[in-house]
Amino acid sequence: MFYYKYRRTIILFSGLILLLILIGFSYGYLTRMSDKRPPDDSGDTAEEAENPDQEDAEETGDMAREVSKTGPGSLLVLRRYYTRCQHTITEEMAMDTRDIGKTGEELSLAFPAWRLVRFTPERVVFAVEVDGYCPDHYIIREEGGYLVVYRPEKETGELTPVEETNIPYDWLTPEMQKQVDAGLVVDTLEDVERLMENWES
Repeated sequence: MFYYKYRRTIILFSGLILLLILIGFSYGYLTRMSDKRPPDDSGDTAEEAENPDQEDAEETGDMAREVSKTGPGSLLVLRRYYTRCQHTITEEMAMDTRDIGKTGEELSLAFPAWRLVRFTPERVVFAVEVDGYCPDHYIIREEGGYLVVYRPEKETGELTPVEETNIPYDWLTPEMQKQVDAGLVVDTLEDVERLMENWES
């Protein structure tokens, strides 16, 4: 009787040990398999799912910072908006060697008077407002009793004399004198020459 009880205890104990060993192996196997699974890329946040093409999303980490630098083929675009004539002149050029490998923040420091409008590693766009007319215009004013033709500078809009005429200011009608006093704006050089011929005759 004692022998049967002892034998049953040994069998139960052995079965319990085998069951624990089997559970341990199963846990280890499942753990190894989960480590080998490819990462799940579907875990986008709701905001990312709604805005997949969001260009202004902040990039973080070393890799993102490296990507956000200008490269050897980068283009620099400069847009000047002239407040007086409301024209915009856009220049596009290859990035200067000294500006290659810079971030948008570094380029903003290099162009302090400009506003960074867009930055990608391939194309950087800066804009500025110039208080004046663009160089596509000519301005006629009076100086020393005679008419002088000016042309605005591209960078600053400041007027630079291009021709000092021998046409006296007094020859103009009072209405035309008012326009010249304010700075008579002429769109082309041909129009300037036509005006001068009329005033000389």
